Amino acid sequence: LRFYIEWNNLPTLPGGFGQYYDGYPDEVDNDSFTVELSALSDYQFYPGDGDKQEFRLFETLQPPREGLASTTTFEEIDFKPLAIIPDYQMAELPEYTNKTRSGFFKWKISGPPMVFGHEIYPRLFAEAITQNAKAPPFSFIPRTEEAAAVPIPKEPFVPVIQRMLVNYEASSKINFRQLEFRENDLQADEKIFRIHPFGYETIFSRGKASDLSLLPVYNEEGYLYIGLTGVRPPQPVSLFFDIRESKKDSLQLPLQLDWAYWRGDRWVNFDQDEVLLDTTASLSTSGIVQLHLPDDLTDRSTLLPSGLYWLRVAALGNLAVMGRGIRVLTQAVQVEWVDNADPAHYEQMGHTPPITDLVIQVPEISSLSQVTGFFGGRPKERPAEFYTRVSERLRHKNRAAQLWDYERLVLERFPEIRQAKCIGSTSYPKLSPGKVKVVVVPQLNGLDPEPKAGFFLLQSVENFLKELASPFVEIEAVNPVYEKLRISCALKFSKETLGEKGRYIQQLHQEILLFICPWLKSGSLNFGGNIHVHDVLGFIKQRPYIQFVTRFSLVHVKEETTSYYTIEDTAESGSNTEVLQASRPWSVLVPVRLHQFILVDDESFLPPEIAAIDSMRLETDFVVLDDGTEAPVTVVEPEPPEEGGDEYLSLDDIL
Repeated sequence: LRFYIEWNNLPTLPGGFGQYYDGYPDEVDNDSFTVELSALSDYQFYPGDGDKQEFRLFETLQPPREGLASTTTFEEIDFKPLAIIPDYQMAELPEYTNKTRSGFFKWKISGPPMVFGHEIYPRLFAEAITQNAKAPPFSFIPRTEEAAAVPIPKEPFVPVIQRMLVNYEASSKINFRQLEFRENDLQADEKIFRIHPFGYETIFSRGKASDLSLLPVYNEEGYLYIGLTGVRPPQPVSLFFDIRESKKDSLQLPLQLDWAYWRGDRWVNFDQDEVLLDTTASLSTSGIVQLHLPDDLTDRSTLLPSGLYWLRVAALGNLAVMGRGIRVLTQAVQVEWVDNADPAHYEQMGHTPPITDLVIQVPEISSLSQVTGFFGGRPKERPAEFYTRVSERLRHKNRAAQLWDYERLVLERFPEIRQAKCIGSTSYPKLSPGKVKVVVVPQLNGLDPEPKAGFFLLQSVENFLKELASPFVEIEAVNPVYEKLRISCALKFSKETLGEKGRYIQQLHQEILLFICPWLKSGSLNFGGNIHVHDVLGFIKQRPYIQFVTRFSLVHVKEETTSYYTIEDTAESGSNTEVLQASRPWSVLVPVRLHQFILVDDESFLPPEIAAIDSMRLETDFVVLDDGTEAPVTVVEPEPPEEGGDEYLSLDDIL
């Protein structure tokens, strides 16, 4: 507690009050004026007489300055003698009366005895006037008028406070220990709140703690909150999750989901029999989740916006395998198309007109809309396809024994897969014996040079093959590893391209893409393939709009271990690389989205330059682990490279 007084009219005499009160019987100075402090507590002022704290009313300037300071500060106040009893029910300070209980301080002047001299001033003034009016005694020595006069005392000083401030710091001790709750003041009704992303939670009230954790605790990796309106529990609810599948490989840790609902004061997990249906495979693909809402579900909450019935999905595991949510819809149902001998339906698939109404009207359903396209349908098998399938079936007998069997079984079971390649330890000795890696390529969508299957599809392939293979075989379904090729060169365009160089640069990028990835138009991906450096250079030179090419080099980025990459640059000194080879049997060489083309006007030969970090582009030359849409994968620290070997670059170092 600190009181601050700013005075309005203090004497400006160098001697302060000592000089001002010259002629008064009491000898006073600036420190003679003191005040006592008491506080109103339970209808009385404490402490009593004799026990009050005393403070100096005025302060003196420090040398070399003289006189009184224009401000006074009262600090180091002892609260214990004041015996203040808090009034926790007081909303605002009332006007002071004899019935006021607390909330006021009282300052009382305690010294000097004459205070400011108002009581003795009339007498001192009269005595001085009377003395000065008397005839001087007979003397042969004349005296001056000044020597004969008695000094007239100054009028008593009346201090005026221009401004008074009160600063205070309040604290309270709250004991969280269960055996020491009795030390807490129940009348204070002190509370502690934990702030959450969407609200708050009371963890201490009425002198007791409901949770000993001061900060919010989130044990799972991620949470999804769903608020519902128009709910009349108990009742079932059907939720459709529109999800864009993750492209992470199936080697990620399994994901566990826990469904819970808000019961007014805490989250309660759904029982197993209350999760009626889940076709989303732990929210990794689009599907429907049906829940039975219990009768104790409530819409009152401070933790989340009130007025909604809240559901929570807690995910434990690697969130990278989860898809990205687009929307959540209620009252969803999955329908199956009944074949009425109309093969055109299978040919149209996603382009079929959507369902807009019911064949048989239901009064309780006011409207209907189709939110996704059709999926899972397969047209009638042609004779040639039938004979092929039967002959393959006779060979593998619906069992995955050889690598060829794995590939044919996957292609037959999953029409959404365009190409499958099975790799074992016999073809790739670095694989552990008994381990089979199945590389799948989904159907192409446009000119995407890096097609990848979703996590749900990879899991489905694994589960399907495990039922047909030996239990001693470890099966892993993965996407291809796409290794980037980056071209760096200086170009001179022909005269016909004048004014259209930007368009021809875009055309060159497109033609390079189709040259390195011819499978985008037809054919299969070239797993573990290679490319000749001079073939790429020759292809660029053969473009009709290219007149001259120099300073040509190719950069090959390969992933050696998880999140660590090596860069092979044909421009490096001593490099005689003529062929760039994919590092793994399931790797595919693809170009980066943007190459480094420098336009020149002359045809002077320039040696190739080593690719510098500052000339590379983020997300085209660098592999970014976390793009903000999916959780980062676990980084495994590799062994340091051998001296003289390839240079290892960490993405953390590069970025």
